[in-house]
Amino acid sequence: MKSKYFNRLYILISLVLAVLMIEGFSGGVVYAAGKEKVSVSYAGSSVLKGNSLKLTVKLKNSSSGIKKINYNSSNRSIAAVTSSGTVKGKKEGTVTITVKVRTKAGKAYSKKIKITVKSKTTEKASYMTTPDAETKTTGSGYTIDLGNGKTTVVEGNFNRTMADEIYTLLNAYRAEKGLKKLERDDALAGSADIRGYETSYLFEHIRPNGMSIASLEGIKGENIAYGYKTAGAVMAAWKASSGHNANMLRDYHTKVGISVFVKKNVYPSGAVYETYHLVQVFG
Repeated sequence: MKSKYFNRLYILISLVLAVLMIEGFSGGVVYAAGKEKVSVSYAGSSVLKGNSLKLTVKLKNSSSGIKKINYNSSNRSIAAVTSSGTVKGKKEGTVTITVKVRTKAGKAYSKKIKITVKSKTTEKASYMTTPDAETKTTGSGYTIDLGNGKTTVVEGNFNRTMADEIYTLLNAYRAEKGLKKLERDDALAGSADIRGYETSYLFEHIRPNGMSIASLEGIKGENIAYGYKTAGAVMAAWKASSGHNANMLRDYHTKVGISVFVKKNVYPSGAVYETYHLVQVFG
């Protein structure tokens, strides 16, 4: 009798422990095998004078985590760097940004990167011209400037009908809040198209060449989204996000450009699938 009781108790305890072990891993982090190292990522190695470039520091293959990060510029008159890793271009030239990382385990790492600051006048022909001058197309291909003379091409097309629907819903939403209608603007429309295919390559509020989105004509604010296939769905998502919602309801915005870029992706097998990249830019 006692034997059966203890056997059942043993089984019950084993099941409880198994559940606890499974639950314990649900929010855990598994560190891949390999040498601990620090990486610094940033979109391009150049920044426009007066604009900013964000540095992102990550500690890989570590169980301790980052305790402190220090940033330093070799020439603050050319480019300064904040304590949060934002490089601000001041005048033309090249600087070395030193990133020093200390882990919670006491280890120290140092990384050096070079950043070039370019003036607005020298960049205007490349980055601040009309969309037709900047956008080079071959069939349905759109060329994206990656900086340092590098480019890539994405395939796709623009869904103008969906962009029109977003525009209608946006102004209806502003009307509900007692705000004035946003007028469509040709320059902003062109900038929105550029941002449409750029965000299909780099989904960030910075251009793939490292430039600020403000280097495109007329942009004072931007909302981007990925994956939504209806105007109603993406508007609901933007409304649900405080930052995106605030952009749509700013009373000092008077103009807008809207674009829906549908990227054509091809599997190695030759199968094709589409992804939606949606943009609102405000002026």
